[in-house]
Amino acid sequence: SEFAFIKEIEQNIDEIRSEFEALVDANVTTAQFRSVTSMNYKNGWKTLPLYYNGNTIPGFPYHLCPVTAGILEKVPVAGRISGVN
Repeated sequence: SEFAFIKEIEQNIDEIRSEFEALVDANVTTAQFRSVTSMNYKNGWKTLPLYYNGNTIPGFPYHLCPVTAGILEKVPVAGRISGVN
């Protein structure tokens, strides 16, 4: 299927959540890694991009989210801007 990664996300949702919490616990919310948009901030959303313009973000602690990053690498549109909310 063209969207086979959806099943992988569903199967790994607990690990993805744990990795996000590890990023938050590690205080990976500095301005360097914050979202480039304020979309949904009024609704209490916080955005943490993992990829920007098709590239990984220099200095980002990908070792804290290997499952999430591995899945996002398989998503065709993930190369543009991908992250966790």
